[in-house]
Amino acid sequence: SASSGASASASGSGGAPVSASPSRAAPTGNWEQLFTIGDGTAVDIAREVQHGQAGFLAIGERWEGSEGGPRITARTMWASADGLAWEIVPMPAQVGDSFVKTLITAPGGDYVLYYDVPLSEPGEWVPRAVRSSDGRTWEEVETGLPALIDIDSIERGALGYLLLGNQVGLPGGNPTIWLSDDGISWERVHEFRQDTEWVQVTDAGAGDEGFVVLGQRIAADSSSYRRFAFASSDGREWIESTAPFGPDDPDYRPDMVVAG
Repeated sequence: SASSGASASASGSGGAPVSASPSRAAPTGNWEQLFTIGDGTAVDIAREVQHGQAGFLAIGERWEGSEGGPRITARTMWASADGLAWEIVPMPAQVGDSFVKTLITAPGGDYVLYYDVPLSEPGEWVPRAVRSSDGRTWEEVETGLPALIDIDSIERGALGYLLLGNQVGLPGGNPTIWLSDDGISWERVHEFRQDTEWVQVTDAGAGDEGFVVLGQRIAADSSSYRRFAFASSDGREWIESTAPFGPDDPDYRPDMVVAG
């Protein structure tokens, strides 16, 4: 909502809680900056913002240059009851130095945070999840997801949750699709085989009438590709449509995204 003449931003890259509290004016349809993170000395990113029973919750990262390239030097979580006043809250203790994947909300309004835990072998990991009703106290939950699955995205629609996964850690691992009623317990509903060509899934969407996955099938020698759309009205039976956006340009492969 817009508020005329109010101080509407604050910097929050340090460890002390900060807040932004503009005056509560009636919405006008215009956008107003309410809060910023970072002090300009590094790259600060807010990756996810979700609304649940305790208000809004956001997660962010600070990237700084180092030998070998930029790396994450800090993670931050922000909470707001109304989207106007924000404060720093601790990241879940279970996460530690693990790589955070995504933040979603469960049907009852709880927050669910997904992250990867490294295994003993280099380059191997297992996905984990923690759940919270207030964004401050977290407990680990079982998901049924296997090790080495890379969570590309989790989409929520009227018929449930869809997880798009790439098992990149497995030799010849295939992209997979998973279905869930609660965003926590997952069932694998499809696996893309890569026997004669590469399959690259790029995005997924969940709407009122089902789910859609976008991807491309690439020749083994990468000389050509064919886009496809994968659609389902229930998350279990799927129909593939080739070249959904018309003929594919062999010299240009822009990324495609879909949203419900």
